[in-house]
Amino acid sequence: LRYLVAVATVLALATILLRRSSSTQEFHTLSSKAPLCLPLSSLPTFTMVTQLSQDRLWMMEHHCERFPHPISIAVWTNESLHEIENQLISLKCNLDLVRVQVLDASDMAFDDYPVNHLRNLALEQVETTHIVFIDVDFWTSEGLYDVLTNQTVTSALIENKNIALVIPAFQLFRQCTQWVDCRENNLPFMPFSLDELLDMLRNKRGHIFDPTNRGGHGSTLYKEWLLQEEGTLLEIPCLKSNRYEPFIVVRYCRDLPPFQEAFSGYGKNKMSWMMQLVRSGYTLSQLGGAFLVHYPHLDSQSRQRWNEAPDQLKVFRADDTEHLSPLVRKPNATDSGFDLKAFKRGQVDEIFVRFRRWLQEYVPDESKLKGCDDHQDDDSKLWVDRAE
Repeated sequence: LRYLVAVATVLALATILLRRSSSTQEFHTLSSKAPLCLPLSSLPTFTMVTQLSQDRLWMMEHHCERFPHPISIAVWTNESLHEIENQLISLKCNLDLVRVQVLDASDMAFDDYPVNHLRNLALEQVETTHIVFIDVDFWTSEGLYDVLTNQTVTSALIENKNIALVIPAFQLFRQCTQWVDCRENNLPFMPFSLDELLDMLRNKRGHIFDPTNRGGHGSTLYKEWLLQEEGTLLEIPCLKSNRYEPFIVVRYCRDLPPFQEAFSGYGKNKMSWMMQLVRSGYTLSQLGGAFLVHYPHLDSQSRQRWNEAPDQLKVFRADDTEHLSPLVRKPNATDSGFDLKAFKRGQVDEIFVRFRRWLQEYVPDESKLKGCDDHQDDDSKLWVDRAE
């Protein structure tokens, strides 16, 4: 009997380990190539981390000018590392400060951009204690590095390895009426200083990011930020949405969750990372005196694929007589005759449901941030398994 009990116990343990192993192959808990999260013995240092495709390499000229400090980028391209580095030199980037990784794009679908794989590649080149995580179409403000290195900020970062500093994000509207990248019109109005940002807002050339996706940045306290002194920190006490996906400054060490590479193309690639940070016990404070501004580029091919939907879900505005830019409504119980998982949005939602299940099962809940009283019902926005 004892023998049978022992065998049953071993088999049960083996089943658990096998299930855990197979489950964790798709998603991961730690940044395995990062250094250990030891107490800091010196002041924090910072590297900007971002990723981009070949067609947005031109933006690096502005990043190198605005942030003349360590930068780590991963580029999805058909060109060689040497060719990309030469282009960066022509864009006036200092290769002593800019580390470059390239990922061959020749054997991958151009509308399924491997965004999180690229982010992890860029992270692997970081040699500083902290990262400034942005997307390449969000440009930094004047004096960001000075703000990060003042005593209030550095003390907070030294004392708490699990604090993430939110950089509030804004957006410039396209400064032309045609659906083109009118760079010559846009660039003069991309704010760099606080005065330029305020001028953009007063003259309604831009807005906080993103009015079409309230969950994405809605937990940032924008009104309070406008009165916040430079270099001060203001705690974000609760989240209005699980879809919150701010750009942050955070410690780069092994406990930092990696970007889940199951997410590619457009959709849920940042919010899933932030959900894991929050569940792992990270807190959020917004940074006074610093901001990001989104450049008004055209939709990427990944975004265009995300926008595809069954005809039954497309809603056209009354003034859109040519049916060029439909809105997409949520599916409901009465919809039929199409397979939501045949579309990118449905496929991403399916991955997200698996990720959420994995997160709840394998990442202990150490959350310090809870939902606000007016927290959105994020599950209602899913295309698949909304009731799960």
